[in-house]
Amino acid sequence: MSQPILPVELMRDKELDVMVCGDITEWTLCAYVNDASMLGMNKAMIVVWHERTEEWE
Repeated sequence: MSQPILPVELMRDKELDVMVCGDITEWTLCAYVNDASMLGMNKAMIVVWHERTEEWE
């Protein structure tokens, strides 16, 4: 069984500039986006409210 890919790894490995998230359960993505932004990298995160994402299931 393989290890799950963390959002921060996906963003880094795929060189994504923006990550759209539903419910944030993993804190490292927030820290990565904040640190990258402070270093002048164009990184951002769009968070959709928890209640909205449950309606899409």
